[in-house]
Amino acid sequence: MGVRLGMNYMEIAIIALLIASIAFQFFSLRIQARMLRDSTAALDYSLAEALKTTIENLPDALRNQLMPEIEPINPIQQIIAQMLQQKMNPTIEATVMARSEDGKFSTSDTSS
Repeated sequence: MGVRLGMNYMEIAIIALLIASIAFQFFSLRIQARMLRDSTAALDYSLAEALKTTIENLPDALRNQLMPEIEPINPIQQIIAQMLQQKMNPTIEATVMARSEDGKFSTSDTSS
């Protein structure tokens, strides 16, 4: 019977150590994931800054080849754009009508 109890304690100790090992691995994995996320964000920021400074420091000839200048607006296209804007926002003409004493709008009727 004494041997049996020793085995039970041994099994319990092994199971406890396995659970502790799994818990340690879980927490170390969380820490490593957080470190990876932070370093990825820092790398992304550093890469963006490096690209920005590289593009700003390009020679003019190379910059014009990589990013050509936008052509000026064609005068005909500009006139068409103005016409479209005017058609989208037309001017509204309104006439003010007078009211009589009883509150009705008076119409200019020449038959009476």
